[in-house]
Amino acid sequence: MIGKLAFALYSQDIKINLTTLNAFLEEKGFSYGNNRGLAAGVSASYNYWKNKGNEVVASAITLTYSDKNAPASNG
Repeated sequence: MIGKLAFALYSQDIKINLTTLNAFLEEKGFSYGNNRGLAAGVSASYNYWKNKGNEVVASAITLTYSDKNAPASNG
């Protein structure tokens, strides 16, 4: 879900921080607990898509999700 969501957000030039992502995922029933746990999940998703050979989704993950100090959206 993290990879597909990143691709959808990236296609609309939207960046979100981990706190916002965590709240969204929790609302949808996917709880990572805290941002540290979510960061591990985002990292695992990046590695999954990269190892699968899908550089587009892996890049979208890198460019879409940011740390808690980044702005929530580009536009």
